[in-house]
Amino acid sequence: MKKNEIVSAINTDFAKAYPGFSGFVGSGYAWDYCLEAVQDLSLINNIISENNKGVPPAKVFLDANPRMGWQLDGRENQEIGAFWGFVFQNVFHYPKVREVPVAVVNTMKTAACFFGLERVVTVEE
Repeated sequence: MKKNEIVSAINTDFAKAYPGFSGFVGSGYAWDYCLEAVQDLSLINNIISENNKGVPPAKVFLDANPRMGWQLDGRENQEIGAFWGFVFQNVFHYPKVREVPVAVVNTMKTAACFFGLERVVTVEE
């Protein structure tokens, strides 16, 4: 999959798929950092690989992004989770999801992990 296809899908469909989080679109640093992450080939492919090992994308994203140093509030945690949920379910088409506990990352205590995909997803230029 091409990284520009991911960004296009996010820009076109995120707010429609997650209307309760439409205010997250273009809202500031957290949104910008999420968009940067899907365009960083090394990071997004690592996020996919770790998800396939049972580590939630939101956790990997927060662990890999020291610029997210502020304490996230509950809404920000949900927005970041919705963003990664959209990418994995609506763009990569993982059919199944489960919430898993994570060692507290920033203020996140649980996050979604995606599974059940019969093919390998990789992102390229």
